Amino acid sequence: MNPNWMVAAVLTVISGAIFIALRVSRAHQVIAAILHTDPPRIETRPGTDDDRLLDAYLAYYGPAGLDRLRAAIDQTRKEQS
Repeated sequence: MNPNWMVAAVLTVISGAIFIALRVSRAHQVIAAILHTDPPRIETRPGTDDDRLLDAYLAYYGPAGLDRLRAAIDQTRKEQS
């Protein structure tokens, strides 16, 4: 048998083994995700996701509104001190 054919056969077997291993790994991940019963670890208390709240405030009121909010927060902090 020609040595080139032997190398090609070995490379084909190795690539097939890698392909099957990746498929099995992906299938395992999908099954684990389906059978996962714990609730997602998301903070569920209202008003705790500050980044989203600030993004929403910026989208609704614009940069000037965000500056007014920052000034109001600073004023409140000074009053509480």
